[in-house]
Amino acid sequence: MKKLFVLLLCLTVCIMPILVSCNQGTGDTSSATEQNSTDDTSEQAESKEADIPGYNPETGKYEANLPEYKWEEDKEFKVLVYSNEVQTTYFDEDIAPDLYDTTDEALNEAVRERNNQLSEKYKNVKIKAIAVANVETELSLEIQAPTGAYDAALPFVQKAVTMAQNKSFYDLAEFDEYIDLSMPWWDQNFLDTMTVGDKVYFAIGDISIMQKIVTTAIIYNKELLETIAPGTNLYQEVRDNEWTFDRMVELAKLYTKDNDGETGMSYKDCWGFSSSYGLALNYYMASGEHLVTKGADGKPYIAFDSTRAVTIIQKVLNSFAENDTWVIFCNEISGTGKDIWTSGLDIFGENRALFYNCAFSAIKKLRKYTDLNEWGFLPMPLMDDTQDTYYSPNAALYAYGIVIPVSAPDPEFSAFMIEAMCSEAKNYITPAYYETILKGRDTKDEDSEEMLDKYIFASIGYDLGVTYNFASISNVFTDLVVTRSADVVSKYDSYRDSVQVAIDQLVAAYSD
Repeated sequence: MKKLFVLLLCLTVCIMPILVSCNQGTGDTSSATEQNSTDDTSEQAESKEADIPGYNPETGKYEANLPEYKWEEDKEFKVLVYSNEVQTTYFDEDIAPDLYDTTDEALNEAVRERNNQLSEKYKNVKIKAIAVANVETELSLEIQAPTGAYDAALPFVQKAVTMAQNKSFYDLAEFDEYIDLSMPWWDQNFLDTMTVGDKVYFAIGDISIMQKIVTTAIIYNKELLETIAPGTNLYQEVRDNEWTFDRMVELAKLYTKDNDGETGMSYKDCWGFSSSYGLALNYYMASGEHLVTKGADGKPYIAFDSTRAVTIIQKVLNSFAENDTWVIFCNEISGTGKDIWTSGLDIFGENRALFYNCAFSAIKKLRKYTDLNEWGFLPMPLMDDTQDTYYSPNAALYAYGIVIPVSAPDPEFSAFMIEAMCSEAKNYITPAYYETILKGRDTKDEDSEEMLDKYIFASIGYDLGVTYNFASISNVFTDLVVTRSADVVSKYDSYRDSVQVAIDQLVAAYSD
């Protein structure tokens, strides 16, 4: 496919001089120069691809460097995953195809093709998803009384962190004969952020699209923006590093208005921003600051008390305290007969909110709003003039962490299949979601595609404090938003000792 694209590109460049000459009556000297330039660019692109670890430019595929498959024919690889019984949004769709009627067919086909490729390579191996309502409960029961029912599992990371401290999983780093965690199908940023004491009890990567689904961005209603700021190009403001938190609040205030004929602002009015209490933390993470990070010794330490961190937290909290002027919290919406997330999304879907802060799980849900104006993607805004990189907070709590439970009947087989599945997923499943579904179906313009590529998914941000939630530290922001308080210093001081105890317990658990 890569070679076909380059061939078509070159043919297009060759034809263009003829078209330009016919239309403009000019010679083809400049066009020939453009063609040479394009050829050079194509060669550079191919050379760059050839340097990507695990990528084979001859086949255009990523290939795991695995030893010979040594297990019997027709062997099943059983993966424990979440069903849609309880998790109506964050259920698994990328281990086995055709489990749910709501799954996009492009994703079903990609999963099917990935599994078929592995079956052909490895003695007709069968990949089986065992979908349950609660992965951590089932996994805990299996570990207490092993039956060999599961070769691997995909619990939420927020559950995996607790189970890992209880020695429920094998350390993936120990299976370096099979699993190469340096390869591009593993999320290096996540590993760098979350690895404590060189232990890797869970990892995320292309084996699941959930890491992308729980990444946070902002969507905006283009027609509503035009009514308050004609000619404004937010995409260009992003490129020029002018898309800031202050700019976002400024525009949100311009659009917010009481227009339902009733005194006071309510769910029925027009809002600059539709959000929730918990998403306030995202703006802090979007600044590049952390609640907890790692030091040079690889150990976690508290990071929420620097001068810049406190300034940013207070700025966000003070702005959210002025909620009636620009933002409505879906947590406070009642009387709609719907859950808070649906009610919050309704405001945007019904063209009554200029901005909506969401994870990508909400994008698929926008399809039902058939009267929704054209909208676009934006990264989370810059927080101050010292920041030159846009960060996209990732709610890794709800990302899936692949694990090998200590009850697995053959952990080497598990490790082999995990690496094989993850590398092939990069060839099929990730492109199906990112290119075919997200960009090909849900994205409305080329500028939004650029936002996704260069600004949103290029700098996904994780935080040890959010993922491990030491002593409930990630709840501090939410508590302060609820009370409309910016007294973050005393609030964090009240948490400090218990957070440090929890950090010390983690380090001790991972050192054993």
